[in-house]
This record gives sequence, structure tokens and C-alpha cells, in this order.
Amino acid sequence: MGQRQYQQKVYLETFEKIRKIIQERNLQPGDRLPSERELTDLLHVGRSSVREALRAMELLGLIETRRGEGTFIVDFRKHQLVELLSSFVFQRENADHDILEVKRIIETSGIYKLVFNRTYIDISQWNEKYFDREKFFERILILTDNQLLLKIWYILSEFIRLLQFTNPIEKKYYIELLTAINSGNWDQALSIYMLYFDQAKPIQ
Repeated sequence: MGQRQYQQKVYLETFEKIRKIIQERNLQPGDRLPSERELTDLLHVGRSSVREALRAMELLGLIETRRGEGTFIVDFRKHQLVELLSSFVFQRENADHDILEVKRIIETSGIYKLVFNRTYIDISQWNEKYFDREKFFERILILTDNQLLLKIWYILSEFIRLLQFTNPIEKKYYIELLTAINSGNWDQALSIYMLYFDQAKPIQ
């Protein structure tokens, strides 16, 4: 098993063990979770694995941390979408590939909408921080003005950030993609995306 697969295995197992503690103790919204140190001792795993699992749960809206008080269960029913996605990801083997494919669909849909809406992006004003893959597509999806797509993308992006290592992308490819969008050239934009931005392809 490679390093990436091993880290993912430990992380997912830790997440599932914490879920089991919640179920076995019948913890309800408003109830306090054991502390990070207590969970480390209970689960016999490294503190970093516990920290990452708790971070993922918080990002999913399943728990919340209150400064000086601890970590508490929140009402899952308020987060049906994230609960559905989290259940899928953490119960299905190799779900990260499925998530990457859905993320690809959302990102290419965002590009498609900008192309066919004739959205013009002033590349000269494009902030340097957006020449980072996730910040780049966050900006692209914000420009589509589709809040549902953006919300789902945020959730998937956080999963992949925790589970996936990515190769850096040269700035020139961001420029090429933005230029294709401004030119209204969907075929070219899709081709550039698939060549340089597609995370569902095996990492070389």
C-alpha cells in the first residue's frame, strides 16, 4: 500500500470510529464530543488523524467547535445535502474517484456557462492568488452566479483537499483557459481543462 493510500485508510477509519462513538453513546444535537486527546486514547490512533477527521466533520456541518467549551454535535437535519455526501464518501470504497468525477462535471459546467453566457474575464485584473487550482475554480463558479453548484463544489473540494495530492499547474495554462472562455471557444476550453486540470486522471 502506498503512502497516500495508507494515509487515506487511517483517516477514513478514524472518521468511522468517531461516527460509531456518536452512535453508540447516542449523542444528540447539542451533546459534547470527547476531546481530541480523549479520542486519541480511545481510538489508539495519532492525534493528527483525529484532528483531520474532526476537521472534516466540522467542514461537513456535522459538528461545531465552541471556543473554550469543546466540540458539539449539530442538527444533521439542517444539512441533508452534506449528510448525504458524507455518508456516500465515508461508506463507499474508492469513493474519492467518484467524487473527483462529480467535481469535474461541476467545474466543466461552470466553464460551459461562462462560455455560452459570453462572460468576459479581464485577465489583466485577475488576482495572482487565483492562479491556484481550487481558488481558480472557486472564482469561476462564483462568476456563474449558481449558488447550488458552488455549495456542492465547496463540499467536494474539501473532501479532495483532505484525501488527494495534486500536481501544480503552470500559470500559462490558467491564462489559456481564461482566453478560451473569453473567446467563446467551448471545445478549446474543454480540451485545456481535460489536459491540465482534470483531477480524475491518475496523477503522474
